[in-house]
Amino acid sequence: MNTRLLLTLIITLITFFSGTTQGWIRDYGNQDGNSGNAVVQTSDGGYTLTGQWVGRNPYILRTDADGNMLWQAVFSSIELGYGTDITSTSDGGFAITGHNQPPTFDEAPTLLLAKADANGNILWQREFFEDYPNVTDSIEYNIGKQVIETPDGGLLAVGETSGIPRSDVFMVKTDANGNELWHQTFGVDTLTYEVIKLMSLPAGGYAIAGSIVNLDPAIFPAARALFLLQIDEQGNELDFDMYPIAQGNKASGAVRAADGSFYLTSSRAFFNSGQESSIFKLDAAGNLLWEKISLIDFDILQDIQVSPQGELVISGIYPRNPNSFEYLVTLAKLDAEAEALIWRREIPFGLNNFNEAMIPTSDGGYAIAGRVQYEVSWPYGQNAMLVKTNNEGYVYTCTLDGDVFLDEN
Repeated sequence: MNTRLLLTLIITLITFFSGTTQGWIRDYGNQDGNSGNAVVQTSDGGYTLTGQWVGRNPYILRTDADGNMLWQAVFSSIELGYGTDITSTSDGGFAITGHNQPPTFDEAPTLLLAKADANGNILWQREFFEDYPNVTDSIEYNIGKQVIETPDGGLLAVGETSGIPRSDVFMVKTDANGNELWHQTFGVDTLTYEVIKLMSLPAGGYAIAGSIVNLDPAIFPAARALFLLQIDEQGNELDFDMYPIAQGNKASGAVRAADGSFYLTSSRAFFNSGQESSIFKLDAAGNLLWEKISLIDFDILQDIQVSPQGELVISGIYPRNPNSFEYLVTLAKLDAEAEALIWRREIPFGLNNFNEAMIPTSDGGYAIAGRVQYEVSWPYGQNAMLVKTNNEGYVYTCTLDGDVFLDEN
């Protein structure tokens, strides 16, 4: 082969694999029980994660655009807790929400809300809970599932509060320093609620998506449904709609599209339980437009996004092999009507890997937060995981396998 032609080919390949659409996989920790539950992209193209560190502490971890860790802030004063969601704030910092379980188990678990600056210095942490006078504190339950910055620079955290046997939607609004301005609960006595997504609405207010289970003993088996709750800036109900789903399933993902419509997904509540995953499309008012069975039968369909072209990108967990208990993250793109599969990508990494959240990235690709396991027993050699793909769902390694040589012929 001509030397010049060979060098040109090598340079072309290097350029291709080094482009802005390049992907990668990173894991963080010492294989000692770490997980990534949520990720946000920063203005410089980097990423910030939250989840649980060494099986007990919430954390914030900042990376550059290639996933290399820049700094980490661990909330060591919380002996047993985790972060569930993270958002960037207008001052360059980050806010997380999550859960704090008091170590003595004789106090009520609380909704955690915390703030760090752009360099990872923890500025404050607050805990919120709904008190149930007739319920023992140790069996009460409060958790934050989603957090966003509000137009006034404050924060809105949404999750669940429970006085056993059922849970309500729990909303907490604070100022920029985490001081409570108001809190609200939403629920009906016979229903228990689980929150999965909080979305801003263009005219003001917010949409909260999740699932419900009807605990009325006269209804067996218990009826299940997705819900979409729309509220104003004070947490007051504007609209509430429910959409029945299969037994054993629950809400798994939600996204608001550019045209104002919503996509919700339902999936198995646990591995090897429930029925096939489904995708629901709603108009801006919450009216059901259609429901489709997912073209990918994930064990658990975890999240959904809408591409700039209106196509649907879904991510979930799928067995490596039939009847296998080893799982890997799988990413797929469907057409806008969820009727045609455009592509499907599997992401093998470690013994098992699982995704918790997926976001679109500024270059048209996707970032996935989750965890990777290297062992079969607890703590599973588990690390937090961050996956970056290009807009076709590929993860490139920039690695040439085999021998590379120059052919002078």
